[in-house]
Amino acid sequence: MIRPYSVVNVKFIEDEDYVFIELTEGSWDNNLKLAQLNATGYKNERFGLYLENLIDTGYYPNPSIRNISYTDGVDFLPFRLHSGFIHVSYIDSLSVRGDFKVTLEDDFNGAQIRTIVGGFGINIY
Repeated sequence: MIRPYSVVNVKFIEDEDYVFIELTEGSWDNNLKLAQLNATGYKNERFGLYLENLIDTGYYPNPSIRNISYTDGVDFLPFRLHSGFIHVSYIDSLSVRGDFKVTLEDDFNGAQIRTIVGGFGINIY
Protein backbone atom coordinates (compact mmCIF):
# COMPACT_ATOMS: atom_id res chain seq x y z
CA MET A 1 0.00 0.00 0.00
CA ILE A 2 1.37 3.41 -0.97
CA ARG A 3 0.62 6.27 1.40
CA PRO A 4 1.05 9.93 0.51
CA TYR A 5 3.40 11.60 2.95
CA SER A 6 1.15 14.51 3.88
CA VAL A 7 -2.12 15.89 2.57
CA VAL A 8 -4.46 18.73 3.41
CA ASN A 9 -7.80 19.84 2.03
CA VAL A 10 -8.84 23.36 3.00
CA LYS A 11 -11.40 25.91 1.87
CA PHE A 12 -13.40 28.82 3.17
CA ILE A 13 -16.76 27.44 4.25
CA GLU A 14 -18.65 29.56 1.72
CA ASP A 15 -16.49 28.43 -1.24
CA GLU A 16 -17.57 25.55 -3.40
CA ASP A 17 -14.12 24.17 -4.18
CA TYR A 18 -11.14 23.27 -2.02
CA VAL A 19 -7.84 25.09 -2.58
CA PHE A 20 -5.48 23.50 -5.10
CA ILE A 21 -2.44 22.66 -2.95
CA GLU A 22 0.90 22.46 -4.77
CA LEU A 23 3.31 21.71 -1.93
CA THR A 24 2.67 19.95 1.38
CA GLU A 25 5.30 19.21 4.01
CA GLY A 26 4.40 17.38 7.18
CA SER A 27 6.09 15.62 10.04
CA TRP A 28 4.96 13.44 12.92
CA ASP A 29 7.30 12.65 15.80
CA ASN A 30 5.65 9.98 17.93
CA ASN A 31 8.31 10.31 20.65
CA LEU A 32 7.86 14.08 21.01
CA LYS A 33 4.10 13.84 20.30
CA LEU A 34 4.44 16.65 17.75
CA ALA A 35 2.61 16.89 14.42
CA GLN A 36 3.35 19.68 11.94
CA LEU A 37 2.06 20.40 8.46
CA ASN A 38 2.70 23.32 6.10
CA ALA A 39 1.10 23.67 2.71
CA THR A 40 1.21 26.20 -0.13
CA GLY A 41 -1.53 26.57 -2.70
CA TYR A 42 -1.50 27.41 -6.40
CA LYS A 43 -2.42 31.06 -5.74
CA ASN A 44 0.06 31.43 -2.86
CA GLU A 45 -2.41 30.33 -0.19
CA ARG A 46 -0.69 29.11 2.96
CA PHE A 47 -1.92 26.63 5.55
CA GLY A 48 -0.18 25.70 8.79
CA LEU A 49 -0.92 23.08 11.43
CA TYR A 50 1.11 22.63 14.62
CA LEU A 51 -0.12 20.14 17.24
CA GLU A 52 2.06 19.51 20.27
CA ASN A 53 1.44 17.04 23.12
CA LEU A 54 -0.67 14.95 20.78
CA ILE A 55 -1.29 11.74 22.69
CA ASP A 56 -4.72 10.50 21.63
CA THR A 57 -7.60 10.88 19.22
CA GLY A 58 -10.38 13.34 19.88
CA TYR A 59 -10.70 17.10 19.90
CA TYR A 60 -7.45 19.00 20.30
CA PRO A 61 -7.77 21.07 23.51
CA ASN A 62 -7.88 24.88 23.35
CA PRO A 63 -6.77 25.42 19.74
CA SER A 64 -5.22 28.79 18.91
CA ILE A 65 -3.79 30.59 15.87
CA ARG A 66 -0.48 28.92 16.80
CA ASN A 67 -2.06 25.52 16.12
CA ILE A 68 -3.85 26.25 12.84
CA SER A 69 -3.77 29.12 10.39
CA TYR A 70 -4.68 29.87 6.79
CA THR A 71 -4.10 32.85 4.52
CA ASP A 72 -5.63 33.18 1.06
CA GLY A 73 -2.50 34.75 -0.44
CA VAL A 74 -4.25 38.07 -1.06
CA ASP A 75 -5.70 40.01 1.84
CA PHE A 76 -6.80 37.56 4.53
CA LEU A 77 -4.01 37.31 7.12
CA PRO A 78 -5.55 36.12 10.41
CA PHE A 79 -4.08 36.98 13.77
CA ARG A 80 -6.50 35.09 16.03
CA LEU A 81 -8.54 31.91 16.10
CA HIS A 82 -12.02 33.05 17.01
CA SER A 83 -13.66 29.64 17.56
CA GLY A 84 -13.87 26.10 16.23
CA PHE A 85 -12.19 22.74 16.55
CA ILE A 86 -9.36 20.52 15.38
CA HIS A 87 -10.35 16.85 15.56
CA VAL A 88 -7.78 14.03 15.46
CA SER A 89 -9.55 10.94 14.14
CA TYR A 90 -6.59 8.56 13.85
CA ILE A 91 -3.15 8.37 15.43
CA ASP A 92 -0.45 5.71 15.53
CA SER A 93 3.35 5.62 15.37
CA LEU A 94 3.34 6.30 11.61
CA SER A 95 0.46 8.67 10.95
CA VAL A 96 -1.98 11.28 12.18
CA ARG A 97 -5.27 12.17 10.49
CA GLY A 98 -8.10 14.47 11.28
CA ASP A 99 -10.37 17.33 10.30
CA PHE A 100 -11.04 20.88 11.37
CA LYS A 101 -13.50 23.73 11.28
CA VAL A 102 -12.17 26.99 12.67
CA THR A 103 -13.18 30.62 12.45
CA LEU A 104 -10.26 33.00 12.02
CA GLU A 105 -10.16 36.74 12.62
CA ASP A 106 -8.24 39.16 10.41
CA ASP A 107 -7.73 42.92 10.46
CA PHE A 108 -5.15 43.26 7.66
CA ASN A 109 -7.33 45.02 5.09
CA GLY A 110 -10.47 45.71 7.10
CA ALA A 111 -11.83 43.42 9.77
CA GLN A 112 -12.94 40.00 8.55
CA ILE A 113 -14.01 36.83 10.29
CA ARG A 114 -14.00 33.75 8.07
CA THR A 115 -14.38 30.03 8.66
CA ILE A 116 -12.20 27.35 7.10
CA VAL A 117 -12.99 23.64 6.91
CA GLY A 118 -11.03 20.63 5.77
CA GLY A 119 -9.00 17.61 6.65
CA PHE A 120 -5.36 16.59 7.03
CA GLY A 121 -3.15 13.53 7.00
CA ILE A 122 0.49 13.19 7.98
CA ASN A 123 2.28 9.93 7.21
CA ILE A 124 5.88 8.89 7.76
CA TYR A 125 7.73 5.83 6.51
